[in-house]
Amino acid sequence: MRDLTILTIESAINGLSKKEFSSQELTQSFIDKIIQKKNLNCFITETFDVAIKMAKRSDEKIKKRNYGALEGIPIAMKDLFCTKNVRTTAGSKILENFVPHYDSTVSQNLWNNGAVMLGKSNLDEFAMGSANTTSFFGNVINLKKISAGFISKPYIFNNSLGKGAIIRVVLSGEVIPYISKVIEQAPMPKMPHIKYKWNETKVNCEIIDECE
Repeated sequence: MRDLTILTIESAINGLSKKEFSSQELTQSFIDKIIQKKNLNCFITETFDVAIKMAKRSDEKIKKRNYGALEGIPIAMKDLFCTKNVRTTAGSKILENFVPHYDSTVSQNLWNNGAVMLGKSNLDEFAMGSANTTSFFGNVINLKKISAGFISKPYIFNNSLGKGAIIRVVLSGEVIPYISKVIEQAPMPKMPHIKYKWNETKVNCEIIDECE
């Protein structure tokens, strides 16, 4: 089956207008891919039910040939922009439970033109950064960085308290939270092949050296 997630926006718009596929099919393809790649921690809040409803609405508009510039196109809405009745955190703890009762101008313009919201994407806290490493909800995993060799020989540590705090420790001395949120701090489990020191106040670990 054709992978609809690799289409450009222009190609997707053309495909929708020619009825090669529906917005619901296009949206479901992206939902499936997001679920498959959930470990990358790209989304703070997923809105799949909302996305399917928006896609159905777009399909009806496309049938009637009365649609906007982005009709039926699924997007990830940066969690910096307010979205009515959908949690908007700006990647911060202070806004962890903030649910606005209005859309930002950016959001409203996108909905007016038919865009479909898959969810709210992760970002540096209050967008103050460029590498997705300061979000309260954990880092986004950069596959290009991994494939380029910046991250090597990863070790996975499971939280001994079962709180879901999984940390990927890399020999560069970098730590990447591997889930959307670390619920509680827990003691770092012992690993015979690595010496490390654990900072109890932050999700951070410094590699001292690798043992043979």
